[in-house]
Amino acid sequence: MSMFELRIRKEDHETQVQSLYMEMEEQLRQEKEKILGQERRKEQRLRDELEAELQLKDQQLRHLLDEHAQMESQLEELNSADSEKKHKNTRLQKDRDDLESRLAASERVLHEMKNQLSLLRKRSIEERRKRAQAAIKVSEGIALERENLVLELHHLKEVNKQLQDEKDELTLGTIAKMPVRVNSLTESTQIEKHWN
Repeated sequence: MSMFELRIRKEDHETQVQSLYMEMEEQLRQEKEKILGQERRKEQRLRDELEAELQLKDQQLRHLLDEHAQMESQLEELNSADSEKKHKNTRLQKDRDDLESRLAASERVLHEMKNQLSLLRKRSIEERRKRAQAAIKVSEGIALERENLVLELHHLKEVNKQLQDEKDELTLGTIAKMPVRVNSLTESTQIEKHWN
């Protein structure tokens, strides 16, 4: 293989290495932007859904609290009312029993609503934790890709060094085959030019 061919091969190889490096960097950047964009959209969608659900549950809870307070007031009025007529006792007792039953049902619903709100808040915290873990995994993936890129570049440098060694060996072989010159100064100058 001639010096010219070695030089061309080296230049082509260096161009390919640079092109590969730039291409891998661009792919990593695009993939990172794509993943981060997907995560942001997913996070926003989940946040909106949770916010809407929390608002709905809060409205339902306020409505039930209002009804609960109203029924407690009615029950208190019935309990404190002086029954003026004996024949109304049965109806009053029925109303009282009905209100007590509704109040107990309302308390059960309120308890359930509070549990649901607690679960929603826990779910919101869990979603934030999962998103944080996903972001860490994305960062770890990018770091791994960079490490692979460094290993690939190291391999390419080794190949490039091997090509340089082949060039050096060819140069030394060419010098060894040259006839001995009387003028050592001229010989030294030619070798120096050859290396340059």
